[in-house]
Amino acid sequence: PASPTVPISGGCAEINPNPAAGEYTGDGGCGISSTNFSVLSGTQNSAVLETFGANGATSFAILSTDSAIANSSRTDLTVLGVEGYSCTLACSAPTTFTATCFKEGGVTCVEKF
Repeated sequence: PASPTVPISGGCAEINPNPAAGEYTGDGGCGISSTNFSVLSGTQNSAVLETFGANGATSFAILSTDSAIANSSRTDLTVLGVEGYSCTLACSAPTTFTATCFKEGGVTCVEKF
């Protein structure tokens, strides 16, 4: 099994460089509020937000072409009380990140952490 690391080279450092793990409070834009951020390394590097609103722990695959971005592996996330969302994490330098959640035909939201 993958184990948490802080931070990983070429992985999630750009998404959340210092500290790479810990608890964050969002601005409520997607109704997530607070979450615990960690990074898992293994065959595919991923960022994990636990909890992610009503979804519990949610994994985000870090792009191999741009380690400042990570995409949710699920397309059925519940955001703002509605199921069927996908979300992306992106770097917001120097030590924060944003979650952008979208659903076809639905409202797109952004939560800054």
